[in-house]
Amino acid sequence: MLVWNFCYGLSVGPVCFVILCEVSATKVRSKTIALATATQAMVGIVMTIAIPYLINPDQANARGKIGFFFGGLAAIALVWSFFRVPETKGRTYEELDIMFSKGVRTRQFGNYHVE
Repeated sequence: MLVWNFCYGLSVGPVCFVILCEVSATKVRSKTIALATATQAMVGIVMTIAIPYLINPDQANARGKIGFFFGGLAAIALVWSFFRVPETKGRTYEELDIMFSKGVRTRQFGNYHVE
């Protein structure tokens, strides 16, 4: 678990915090970061409590089936991210704010021309 946690922390683990800071609108950036961090902490607490019950033979006894649970969560997160995380490559914060204020759909951020 320590090796896994170390590798996760050096690779994809911090990506969510980078996305939070880079993608959110400037006016609500601090609120977005605070809300996301609080949500992550709450979900972490729930998972820390629930996982021992899921793998315990005297409780849910999910054993290897717990992979379907996490796979389902990952699939939901992948679909949500695909449709809701905008493309910010080559964009300034000002351009992102303009696109957010104009209500540009997140899937169109990559092709939208800011005037």
